[in-house]
Amino acid sequence: MASHGSHDSGGGGTDYTPYFLILLLVTTFVYFAGKTTNKPTAPTQDAPVIKHVIPTAIRPRSEVIFYTTQNGDTIDAISKAFAISQATIRRTNELPEGSEVESGTKLTILPTSGYLHTVVAGETIYSIADKYKVDPMNIVNYPFNAFKKPGTFELEPGQTLLVPE
Repeated sequence: MASHGSHDSGGGGTDYTPYFLILLLVTTFVYFAGKTTNKPTAPTQDAPVIKHVIPTAIRPRSEVIFYTTQNGDTIDAISKAFAISQATIRRTNELPEGSEVESGTKLTILPTSGYLHTVVAGETIYSIADKYKVDPMNIVNYPFNAFKKPGTFELEPGQTLLVPE
């Protein structure tokens, strides 16, 4: 006698677990293979202007971007939208304390609060950290900073580092 509404778990069902795991592995590989660099991009005037993009906390931004201000934008609103400090925006764009921005102003927006630093010959992680009064581990542990020799944190003149506050 057949039982209606019951599920047979022995032998006749299809186990989709291997297919799910393969799909998960392929998706992960494609995601990480698409990442082409692991260090901040130095700003250039030829970079595209990105307007009204609000980064998400789920996937941190690694690149320096340019933002063109719109009517009604304030430093406070821009800092909140990009989740960086007002001081970082002012310092990076040489904006005096207390000033606001005019519509159409092109701002350089760092991926995190801190400083964008171009390495010169003879500098070390320690000398850079001392210059900005931050813990050297802030520089070493920033996930998008790359080093000439990762084990020694050797720097190369001309490379760009993000120095988080």
